[in-house]
Amino acid sequence: MRPKPIYGAPCNNCGLCCVVSQCPISLLVFGPREGRCPALEPDGLGGFRCGFVDHAEGDYRKPAELMIGAGHGCDMAGTPQDYAEREKRRPHIIRQARREEEALTPDQRRIFLAWKTAAVAKIRPIQPGPTSPLPSGHGAPGKPPGEAEH
Repeated sequence: MRPKPIYGAPCNNCGLCCVVSQCPISLLVFGPREGRCPALEPDGLGGFRCGFVDHAEGDYRKPAELMIGAGHGCDMAGTPQDYAEREKRRPHIIRQARREEEALTPDQRRIFLAWKTAAVAKIRPIQPGPTSPLPSGHGAPGKPPGEAEH
């Protein structure tokens, strides 16, 4: 495996980010899991590529790239210097991501927003409450009604 570049440096396809954590697409497809993302594929040059992006076709490719943060450089913070750099770059990263989202075609945007919404729901399931779309009395996923976790 290639050494991880510093945060924000161009991605060198080391794959470490996909070994230690899941991107939103991986969460949607495989659910929460430990270990390497099953979509991580060798690139034949000593590095790795995202199978979700590499095999996406048509209107699905650009949303997949946005979901994994492609084009933003190394986004894995593994050292104190990486964390400091991430905080310094955060406003720029947010602006860049918004510009990329605004540049999507209407069909690409629908795909991206559906994936993003579903991924957030997997990370933070909707709980019943005053602002929730779930009717009161419905439990959290996997819990019987009346046993929602708040």
